[in-house]
Amino acid sequence: MKIPYSWLKELLPSAPSVAECSELFTGIGLAVEEIVELLAPPEGVVIAKIVSMKKVEGSDKLNHCIVSDGKNEYSIVTAAPNTHEGMISALAPIGTNLPAAGFKVGKRKLMGIESNGVLCSPKELGLYDSSAGIIEFADEGEIGNSLVELWPAETVLDLEITPNRADTLSLLGVARDLAAKLQVDFKHPAEGLELADPSIDDGLTIEIKNTEASPRFSLQRIDNVEIKPSPIWLQRRLASVGLRPRN
Repeated sequence: MKIPYSWLKELLPSAPSVAECSELFTGIGLAVEEIVELLAPPEGVVIAKIVSMKKVEGSDKLNHCIVSDGKNEYSIVTAAPNTHEGMISALAPIGTNLPAAGFKVGKRKLMGIESNGVLCSPKELGLYDSSAGIIEFADEGEIGNSLVELWPAETVLDLEITPNRADTLSLLGVARDLAAKLQVDFKHPAEGLELADPSIDDGLTIEIKNTEASPRFSLQRIDNVEIKPSPIWLQRRLASVGLRPRN
């Protein structure tokens, strides 16, 4: 069970240091198997937008993109299959070191076109294991910002959950148990959440034929759902627990 320390601190602001949490978890029957340090993306990588794109003549895979970081525009040649005009991604300008990819970005020419940087995949950034295409973000308001400021390093405590501790098979359960040990309050994520007015007819109906087998059944309608890239904070959170963000 992976517990990102920053996420734990959101639910339990008074949580002690990582080392102290590790000792406390062991004391309440949640053995810490390992503590993992997840690195931040490389310095110099910025959020940028592909403002135009066209196929490179004579190539089946290469695209020539004009990419903007809000101040400057860059000529970038990429073979990433998911590239599209208007896409918001991570740009590594010339001179950026990409340790996970094993190279330093330099100026190069592909099919006679100058490429002054690299649009990066999550794997090249060292964020999570996906090299199928360049990383994609959702919010135009982040353009020009340094990715390392939006995706900082993270410490993850990996807990061993035994069969008798099903109550701790969630971050909320772990935070609640630690709060009880420390005798402090924890912040429930649903605190302050406004639920829909139950008197409003949303077109949904439920018929419970066996109230003993199913004494309670809850149903909630959610409208205006859009399929689009997840915001950076959510992608980071998913990656920190070992999941690959997908839409």
